[in-house]
Amino acid sequence: MRITESKLVWTSVLLASNALAQAELPTPISPINGEIFIRYVAGHESICVANSSGDKTTTRVTKDSSGALKLMSEIDTNGNSLQITMGLNASGTGFSSTEPQFQSKQTLPEPVLKFLKAALINASKKSNYALGVPLWQNKSVAVAEDMCSLFPQLKPRFHSGNFKIIGATLLHGRETILFRGEETISCQLPDGQTFEIHMKGWKGVDRLSGLDSNSSISLITNGSSEEKNTNTDCEITMDNAQAIVPLGSSTTKSAERRLTELKSLLDKGLISQEQYEKKRTEILTTL
Repeated sequence: MRITESKLVWTSVLLASNALAQAELPTPISPINGEIFIRYVAGHESICVANSSGDKTTTRVTKDSSGALKLMSEIDTNGNSLQITMGLNASGTGFSSTEPQFQSKQTLPEPVLKFLKAALINASKKSNYALGVPLWQNKSVAVAEDMCSLFPQLKPRFHSGNFKIIGATLLHGRETILFRGEETISCQLPDGQTFEIHMKGWKGVDRLSGLDSNSSISLITNGSSEEKNTNTDCEITMDNAQAIVPLGSSTTKSAERRLTELKSLLDKGLISQEQYEKKRTEILTTL
């Protein structure tokens, strides 16, 4: 890919947003007690829509007949659809060594397709800021530290800032861990030019499935005073036929843990009594 093509592609990918106002944080927010761990769990699906562009991303965590976990995403943008399948490790805390697979329903421009493939292959070799590591209230995490190294022909120059865990809330009836903060990332092109991105806002991660939830992120590039905002709304559902219990736990112990967490949500006022009773019944039917 020529440098001029690269500039056009990564600029369009990073700045696919507009001047929408940043969305307010969901409330109420409750502090997280102790340490928690998040991982991808089979049987869950998220449908996320970017309010700025209408682009839709559908992501599923599945397992095949051998029990191998996979993360399958379908991105619909501007009438084009790209399907991506990435293998996960056995614990659901990161990607396996399997190379991502791609399938495009409609023809994407070759520079864009090459660009996305390279970025996703690089992403599959890196760890996720929220998965497989202990998380706690006010913990700092680097959401975008590796952004430059993901994209073809870009080299990282510096990174500053971080996001912090500010607590948990309920989104679409599911417990969501919230991260808020701002980071600055500077990348260098082969011709020596630099590209700087300042991002700020908040992101949500679904605690049970590990999938991304709602977010609101603004970007400022190369010293511009204009903010580009992307607000994303996600709805996550579960397919009980595909769902698996946490590793190292029996079905009974898993149910006990979920019931305890459910009661905690009720006590914190994050769910109603009706929601509690309905979910409690669902959990008990798995025994």
